[in-house]
Amino acid sequence: MDTLRLEQRREIGCGWEPPLDGAHPWRPLEGYVAPRDADGKEVPPSVCIGYSKQLAETQEVLRAYPHWEKGALRDYCGRAPSRALMHGIEVLHASVKTVESFVVARAERRRKAQG
Repeated sequence: MDTLRLEQRREIGCGWEPPLDGAHPWRPLEGYVAPRDADGKEVPPSVCIGYSKQLAETQEVLRAYPHWEKGALRDYCGRAPSRALMHGIEVLHASVKTVESFVVARAERRRKAQG
């Protein structure tokens, strides 16, 4: 973030800067499809990933995720995990699977294009 000018940070939706009309937060992958709300309307990111990854809630989920994958989340938490933590883990897991599917599909398209 420190290497970008203020205007650039505002253009990508930096959460630490005043909002800029028409800002378009960074989208991580070519072919990115934003999540949709209950009405099917696209809900693009509202802030850049650099801001989101620093939030305490994000850090908590990221630290808990590997324990959940190994079936040891309760041990990690010292009690039953909160509903909020479980929701965050579910969202992260779905996102991980989406990225994995995207990468596999992209590799398959490239392989087919090469012959």
